[in-house]
Formats: sequence, structure tokens, C-alpha cells
Amino acid sequence: MNKPPKNTLVGAIEAGGTKFVCAVGTCPQDLSRTKFPSGNNPGQVLSAVTNWLCEQQRLRGKLQAVGIGSFGPVDFDRDSPTLKEDIGNFIVPSLLGDDAGLCGAMALAQQSIA
Repeated sequence: MNKPPKNTLVGAIEAGGTKFVCAVGTCPQDLSRTKFPSGNNPGQVLSAVTNWLCEQQRLRGKLQAVGIGSFGPVDFDRDSPTLKEDIGNFIVPSLLGDDAGLCGAMALAQQSIA
């Protein structure tokens, strides 16, 4: 598997039961991070995550991919349209992983553009 170009800006989302942890960066030493409580309003949480990613993109540059690690089952079909999602005002390749955590989500994002 090829590695993405150095300094490739990617995002990561760890979608957990009590919180969503989000990060944007080019490597582990270059991460902007935040978290949002999951609460009982999924639409509100997803809107907050999307707004944060859009703001990071405005501040840091275009995201090349977003990896999403989920605590539950996700769609693993590589031909699925869910592997490329419209997130806010930008479209990026996305890979979903089961129990990936934030580091796994970052790796999934990098893998999607390698």
C-alpha cells in the first residue's frame, strides 16, 4: 500500500457512545482536536462535528480525507456510496471502521488517499 504524500491534511472522527472525538492534522505531532458529547440529539452532534471540520478546513486548508471510527457496526462495502460523503461544503473520501478509535480513524483517512 502506498503512503499519502507528506503533510497531507486529513480528518478523523471517533464516534463513541458518550462523545465524538474529532481531529485534523498531518501527523500525530500536528493535531487539532476537540470533542462533543453524544447527548440524545444525533443531528445536533453531527452538525457540531461538521461545523468544526469546516472551520478547521477554513483555518488549515482543504482536507483530503476523513476517517470515521465507530463503536458499532458500519458499512464495509467498498463499492458503497457511503465511502464518499458530502460533509458540510466539501466532499472528501471517507472510510469507515468498526472500533477504530481516533488513531484508527486517522489511519483510515490516510489509507483512503494512498
